[in-house]
Amino acid sequence: MVDACRPPATQRPGAGVDVTLRRATAADADAISGLVRGLLHHIVADPDAPAVVAFVEALGPAATRDRIGLPRFSYVVAVRGSDLLGVAALRDRSHLYHWFVRESAHQQGIGRLLWQWIQAEADGPRITVNATLSAVPVYRRLGFEATAEVQSVDGLQFLPMAFDPDVVG
Repeated sequence: MVDACRPPATQRPGAGVDVTLRRATAADADAISGLVRGLLHHIVADPDAPAVVAFVEALGPAATRDRIGLPRFSYVVAVRGSDLLGVAALRDRSHLYHWFVRESAHQQGIGRLLWQWIQAEADGPRITVNATLSAVPVYRRLGFEATAEVQSVDGLQFLPMAFDPDVVG
């Protein structure tokens, strides 16, 4: 595994917007947690529902810091200066664990930049994800296909999907 992020660390995804991709560190855990928790309304209908409390806790700073330190997770952040704009994480170099862009930074190419990192970081061309139902159209546009029916676990609904450019759908 290479320490530097691939594609090249600094790119200009949008009109004059300098964004840098770099490996996340434990010091990024609070900002990553804040970003992801700020997008919970896209993930769960009621983040305070008893069934999703454990999920929400798993998005907290301590749990995020722990995952960043585990060898089975690869995290990258998209930043402009010290401002965190997005995050992506792979588990076991094949499962997309996180892929979030701050809402105010949408339509600037940051998601695409993170997607390029995800593809470069993965061990092979096949990448899986448990897509929130609101994100399914985005994943379909990238070429992901459902691998099972919608699942409901502890109050969370998701669609297991896979991106495999070697398989013609």
